[in-house]
Amino acid sequence: MLVSAPCRLHFGLFHVPVDGLHHGPDGTPIRKYGGLGMMVRDQRINVSVAPDTGSGHEPLAPLDERANLIRSKLPGSPPVRISVSGPPEHVGLGVGTALAMSVGTVLGWDPYSDQLPRLLGRGNRSGIGIEGFRGGGFIVDDGKIGDELPIIRERIEVPADWHIVLIRPKIPGDWYGDRERMAFGRNRSPANALDTTRRLRVLADEQILPALKSQDFDAFSRGITLFNRIAGEPFAADQGGPYASPVIADLIDQLLAWGVLGAGQSSWGPTVFAFTKCQDEAHRLNSRLMHARNDLERPVITPADNRGYRVSTQ
Repeated sequence: MLVSAPCRLHFGLFHVPVDGLHHGPDGTPIRKYGGLGMMVRDQRINVSVAPDTGSGHEPLAPLDERANLIRSKLPGSPPVRISVSGPPEHVGLGVGTALAMSVGTVLGWDPYSDQLPRLLGRGNRSGIGIEGFRGGGFIVDDGKIGDELPIIRERIEVPADWHIVLIRPKIPGDWYGDRERMAFGRNRSPANALDTTRRLRVLADEQILPALKSQDFDAFSRGITLFNRIAGEPFAADQGGPYASPVIADLIDQLLAWGVLGAGQSSWGPTVFAFTKCQDEAHRLNSRLMHARNDLERPVITPADNRGYRVSTQ
């Protein structure tokens, strides 16, 4: 049995929590985190199981080792051998959630039950990877209050013609663990936090989502670029700007200078996304990148994934 799950892009959070700030000026409870994201078809986590014969003691690859750790958190898991393929963790593609949901599903757990992500510690900040695993598409995460799982407001299908070039500079993906916790724990101005949340929600509701629903590529792309940059501002003291490194910032600036309308950093990076209207345009951008720069992994050209996970018998 094989479970194949799309990875995700994360364009930014609606609200970064601030100590002591739990209500807006009108007394409405503030929902933590939230944000916008989208699943991509051609960066995937593939998890398969086979009978465990008990033979062989070769070292496990990092994703296989992580899959076995996930299995240990699921009561009553059968003694099978788990094999995983896909992009590495900590590159901004939501590999951890895709892997956790895939392992649970391949072991017989219901992916639509909230029990699985709770057992595996997913959804602590974002619900995009969980919802995207289940159904794909562009996802609006309204955030969470307390220990509840994030509330998904909407899932929207992305036009099939639109393509994304995924570009990863040859730099380490080291924004996780203690470094990530320190960034979230930094003292922030409550007034600035409320203003950032207001700007992001207005941008999403008045430009990005209407443009996506009407298939207005230019307005959508410009909105995503701005959303991504604003969403990075609360972390400027840790990142040195709205993006996680000068290399990422330089790459995004170059893409925008070339006329790309929708470009930014997925999650903490180092993966950078660039939206194009069609596959041919994506291939032209890819060729230009390969001729202009030698500090990149080979880019991936992909449409969005509007389906979510898939199960096959191999």
